[in-house]
Amino acid sequence: MCVGNRAPSAAHYINKQVQSLWELSNECVEKHGVGIKATRAEVEYGSALSQICIGKQKTINPSVKDLTFFASFGAAPQIKFICNHDILLIFTIKSGHYRLDGRISVETFEDYTCAFRVPYHYHDITDLSYAHDGPGSVYKTRVVILDFRDATFIREFSSFKVGNTLSADNISVHHQNIIKNLTTYYFPLLRKAGYHCLHSLPDFDNLSRPLLIDHSTVSSVKIETLDIFGISILSINNYLTDRWLEATAIIDRLAGEKYPTDTSLIGKIALAEHRGVLDDLHFHAFFGPPEIQVRCPKEVIFTISAQELNFYPDGGFDSQTVHTVSDWRIALIVDAYLVEEEGSSVRRLRLDFSTNSSLESRFSETHSVTISQTIEKSILTRLVQVFITYVTRQYVVTLEEHSFHYIYTVDRDVPDTDDEEIPELDWPYEDDGSGLIVPIHEFKEKLTITDTLRFDIITTVSQGSVNDHFRSLWKVSRAVNGSLSSWAYENQFDASFGPLMVQFPVNDRSRTVILYVNLIEGFIKTVGLDKKIIEDNKFEFSNWRLAFEVQTSLRDTSKTRGVLNTNFGDKPNGEWIFKQLVLNFSTARVRYDLSRLSGIRENFNSRAARNKCDALLRYISRFYFSQLAVEEHDVLYSFPLLTSSKGPGSSIMFTPTWFDFQFLPAPSEGGKFISSLFGRRRDDGNRNMLVICGMLNGGMPPSLPLSSSGWRWSPSDERFSGVLALSSKTLLDRWLLKELQGINERTTLVPLFHGIGDAGAWDIEFLAWCDHPSIDIARKKGTCSWNKVGASTQGGLEYQCTYKDNWTYTHEGDVSHIYNGGYSISCHTTNSLVLPTVTRRGACEIKIKGRVDLKLSFSGGGKSWWTSASADWTASIIISTEANGGGLKITSTSSRHLPVPTDFFGDKELVHPGFKQAAEFLQHHLSESRVVLIEQKTIGALSAAFSGVWPLFQTSSYGFALGNPVFNTSGDLLVELVPPFNSRGSLIVSDAPKYGISLPGSSPTNSQYKKETGPPYLASIIKSSSFSQVTKSTTTSSVTVGSVETFRNDSSPLGLPGTNGSAKATTKDLPENGAVPTWIDTERSIEVLHELPSASTRDLPKNGPTPVATGRAQEVLFDLPGSTRDLPKNGAVPI
Repeated sequence: MCVGNRAPSAAHYINKQVQSLWELSNECVEKHGVGIKATRAEVEYGSALSQICIGKQKTINPSVKDLTFFASFGAAPQIKFICNHDILLIFTIKSGHYRLDGRISVETFEDYTCAFRVPYHYHDITDLSYAHDGPGSVYKTRVVILDFRDATFIREFSSFKVGNTLSADNISVHHQNIIKNLTTYYFPLLRKAGYHCLHSLPDFDNLSRPLLIDHSTVSSVKIETLDIFGISILSINNYLTDRWLEATAIIDRLAGEKYPTDTSLIGKIALAEHRGVLDDLHFHAFFGPPEIQVRCPKEVIFTISAQELNFYPDGGFDSQTVHTVSDWRIALIVDAYLVEEEGSSVRRLRLDFSTNSSLESRFSETHSVTISQTIEKSILTRLVQVFITYVTRQYVVTLEEHSFHYIYTVDRDVPDTDDEEIPELDWPYEDDGSGLIVPIHEFKEKLTITDTLRFDIITTVSQGSVNDHFRSLWKVSRAVNGSLSSWAYENQFDASFGPLMVQFPVNDRSRTVILYVNLIEGFIKTVGLDKKIIEDNKFEFSNWRLAFEVQTSLRDTSKTRGVLNTNFGDKPNGEWIFKQLVLNFSTARVRYDLSRLSGIRENFNSRAARNKCDALLRYISRFYFSQLAVEEHDVLYSFPLLTSSKGPGSSIMFTPTWFDFQFLPAPSEGGKFISSLFGRRRDDGNRNMLVICGMLNGGMPPSLPLSSSGWRWSPSDERFSGVLALSSKTLLDRWLLKELQGINERTTLVPLFHGIGDAGAWDIEFLAWCDHPSIDIARKKGTCSWNKVGASTQGGLEYQCTYKDNWTYTHEGDVSHIYNGGYSISCHTTNSLVLPTVTRRGACEIKIKGRVDLKLSFSGGGKSWWTSASADWTASIIISTEANGGGLKITSTSSRHLPVPTDFFGDKELVHPGFKQAAEFLQHHLSESRVVLIEQKTIGALSAAFSGVWPLFQTSSYGFALGNPVFNTSGDLLVELVPPFNSRGSLIVSDAPKYGISLPGSSPTNSQYKKETGPPYLASIIKSSSFSQVTKSTTTSSVTVGSVETFRNDSSPLGLPGTNGSAKATTKDLPENGAVPTWIDTERSIEVLHELPSASTRDLPKNGPTPVATGRAQEVLFDLPGSTRDLPKNGAVPI
């Protein structure tokens, strides 16, 4: 009472003060009359704590019944301090009445206890002094100020007796009317009367120490509060549990190792396990999940649960003397703040442990538990004091340093998805539109701001595209019980899975993604403290989602086995290397805050929950991820790198010699970045991009990360997978414009003049520029090259090539003077090329046109004549999108308008016999037989580059075709990456691509796709760890998708998937005769049947190649080492 926390004394002092004021108010009422409304403010204020009178009274013989509302208080108001910000104010009403809506009838009440929660704050009055006390005698006092404006009714601390006129059905209405009158009329009266200001303990002594008053740490008032800052307490405590489980996951990975010495690692596990030393007392604490209780909108009780505490009083953690206690609860009173960064949708709830300026003062003994039945009291007292001091001074600092003081984080743009179900079929959604559809009004802007940023080639893929890839793998796996759809580990874990899902980051410097492992249903056996399986502890689950942070990295395919590589036909050894962008499962870190483990928190027991989560992580991260890596389901994309230059004429020439990648977020509406995979903002999240930037020919790359936000662009109205961009420098300057320069060379007309002959004939000749005698010199000077003009009036990007010859020759010496005079030639060639910056119906048209104007004239001897003609031509290269993923189709058209000879103008008698009209020259020069506008080799080169499957970027199971081409205003070619899916997510077929996928060891010649064949999209989706390499292939297999027959591949290796502990079938399940269904998807009508010949499994050879027929009577030879006895009893059949 006299030292330490003076809060109980202050509360007592204030209540006694209120008691005195109430007694004075009673005296005022006795003097002026009960139920008589005061006519003077002084009387009304003086009696306010004893009675309240609202309404009018008769002037003569006034009665209490005249009042609209009346209440007589039978006791002084009682104040209970909830915390340092709120009080509980309790009124005791002896009797009263009110009139409903001004009616004559009166409702009475009596013995009513009414409680309100009222905010308050302290106000210090300083600089109080008294001269007779001497110099330096300055005092201060504190005033408690109640804020009645924000008072809220607290039902659980209120009670009343129903009057005779009130039925039980109207209790709620009765309640509300009393509360309304008190808050509307009575509280403003108390504030005007000055009862909202109360004196706290006086501090007028001559001691220099501060007066400590902390109501929060000693208050025993418990008012159920379900949220703080609009965030539910359940959500906050679940978040803290998730953080705790993440810390336990790190500890469990360190099982068997000593307590870490790395400071960073110590901090990461501090929420679950911690060691400390204070006053030569060592202790090792094992914590349960922390939790909070809300005292008020500004303050929480943060409870640290020490499930087990080992104290070593003799020094050192190896001491033989140990005092062990369990289930201690250390409660700290902590201020809470809502942190919102400007312009961000992320809100974080932060605890301010720094408010512990007095440290131990914020420890709440009232809400803590520190007992032991086995330790001597004096020893226990010391243990408690040391541990509390350490927690309040050092442990909370550790929590802050590792961001554990942020007890909740939420993105308002990403809704909570805990109520989402995981459908067993077509998980997670059907016709979901996970690809981006860009509104039309965004189209021009995207074409303007999209920029290759000095890179030669950029490939972007959307988050939705990655998940489409995993979904395609899962759909096939589901039909054959592959590891992506079902997996088991011995008899300890068994589950069916939904597709793996990846969420891209919004930090452009991060290479860490969120990987969701979706478990539809299954069971798990938990492990004990000794990490041994508890056989009889089987826990069944459904609709679980486990989230991991996983780093992405580049991997050299030469370090892996059975990697899918891209075949480019004949290529010298060492010319190509291959890289893969992979999920590095070894870096996986569980994120329980993003996971959904329904049932874990029901009847929550932290030890049981930890055991379940420990077991789950053990099976998933240690065994399941390893199996996925063996089957190469960790591969996102594969890329070739060129180690030597390659000439034009195919897409191979666009192979980079350097590349790197980054994740680039896409701004949503309002310019915000959204990282989301679920809920209403899923489409925003699916806009986020993986960007692969490359350089050709050993060029020096610009620095990453990219600063542009232009790579969120889709020219189509369907599913958006990604965009390929070839810079204008790469496609136009280095190749296409040079290729199309031949049009200028063939259509440009160059006159050759040899003078006047002996007979007076004008000796003139016209040649195409490419046939000019000085062509080699001129070509080096780039005379006929395309020059960029800029924006075209036709709505595109324009290039031009112009050539002009204007000259006059004067001839003298003809004795007849007929041919003496000036001879003039004017020859102008103007060609233009326009690249389209708009795509229509998935196609773009490169328009090329030209015009040649020729004029011949003579003037001499008072005579003159002239003749002129013009020729026009047009040509187009049309780049259209093939249906069903066939890539780009390249075609050309051309037309020409040649002049017809007309009469010359001038004196006919001056025309000599050798003269030819201008039209005749143009007819001869630009005739179809003489000049080919667009050569077939150009169309062939473009077709070789862009039709079929784009070979420079592939998933582990399929490649992308190109579609919807368009040029931006910088001349960069932008094309959409088109996956082999239709709008319902099913695999589709297309025209045969030139490039495909094969396994190492297969023949490059056989695996090269022919025009009538295609990539084994379906066949190579699932790979088995026991897959043997193909050594020989002489068969043709058929793959049917719906009712459409797809490609046939001469060396398509097909096998039954299997994993360690994952297979659901044995060799006994193979039919003795008939078809072996590699997969059957009845929903999608995807069916692949491999038929065995009329023989049983008994006919399999004991050792050597195993013939398996595909089709009718053809065979694929697979080299199986060992005999059939070596086949696994339960697992994959290594075909």
